[in-house]
Amino acid sequence: PDHVCTHLVIKPNVTSIADKGYRDAIYLRSIIFEHTQNLVNDTPITIGDACFYNCTRVNKIIWNNRKMEFSDSAFLNGYHEGVLGNIYGLVTIFIPNQLQYLPPRFLMGCYKLRNVYWGDNPSCQFISRYAFHGWSSSNEPPMTNLHIPNSVVAIDTEAFKSCYNITEITIGAGNRLKYLGDAAFGNVHSEQHKGLHTLAKLILPNSIRTMRRRTFFNSFQGNEIDTFVLPSSLDYMDDEILWSWYTDDHPHIKKLYVPVSITKSTGPRKHKGYQTSGLNGGNIVRCNYIQHL
Repeated sequence: PDHVCTHLVIKPNVTSIADKGYRDAIYLRSIIFEHTQNLVNDTPITIGDACFYNCTRVNKIIWNNRKMEFSDSAFLNGYHEGVLGNIYGLVTIFIPNQLQYLPPRFLMGCYKLRNVYWGDNPSCQFISRYAFHGWSSSNEPPMTNLHIPNSVVAIDTEAFKSCYNITEITIGAGNRLKYLGDAAFGNVHSEQHKGLHTLAKLILPNSIRTMRRRTFFNSFQGNEIDTFVLPSSLDYMDDEILWSWYTDDHPHIKKLYVPVSITKSTGPRKHKGYQTSGLNGGNIVRCNYIQHL
């Protein structure tokens, strides 16, 4: 074309972006939400489903201080698309304080993503399903460290599926994290190496109440872990929390501590401290080289 848009500036008087509004704008290089001077009367901008999906060359997103929310349709979209999905040029993303949640597939398929930064006072409470999904085993994001701010209360299904290269996850001090959805740090299905395969360092906070099915399925396989502690705050654990489909490649954890009331069966329970026996070979945990179980 004779004229293409390479730099998009969204003015303060824009109040919504339609579903798929800039989808497939492959010549875009940057997206800038213009700074607003009146935060008190600032009307939030509503961002539609897949509005920047497949803007493959975008390498910079500047949010400034604009209030924003996501449309209902952004939570009901199809399997393959997300608000910022398939932006191959995106290496670094800054998630601003004003985002209160990340919608499904928010950054799914951004397979060059290396750095995720948060604001100094984040308000994000919910990381939705497939938010950082790496898309495929041949296109895993290269990021190795991930920080989850203390504002996050829940992480949903397969939020980090195929983030194969993450070795360390830190969770902000004074956190409120209570819920880990199905395969929140793993993958639901039996695809090998689709969890956080090389994860080696994670301290779960003593605020988590629920861990759904396969929380760490196909994770903790690429490194040997000396000790891993499941928090005593847990009220509920579902099946196959620490598990792998491949019997010769179960999580490599030497010593595991779990609340004493967790047994081989699923269901609500109350904690009574910690124990290191009674799980291995059951349907909640199966680990290679595990000791004292």
